[in-house]
Amino acid sequence: MEIDGPRPFQGPFAGIETTPKLLRDVITTPAGITEEKEAVLAAWTQKNGGWMYGGL
Repeated sequence: MEIDGPRPFQGPFAGIETTPKLLRDVITTPAGITEEKEAVLAAWTQKNGGWMYGGL
């Protein structure tokens, strides 16, 4: 998952500014598409961020 700001979004997120307010949608939108549980997807997203940025 990537929020590619400040590049404008297309589709359902068109016209929405890239801010931390979108973080919830970063989980709920793909979870709705893949039917993955939001808690599982959120945990993996957090781990991936840690691996990418040297945290966790």
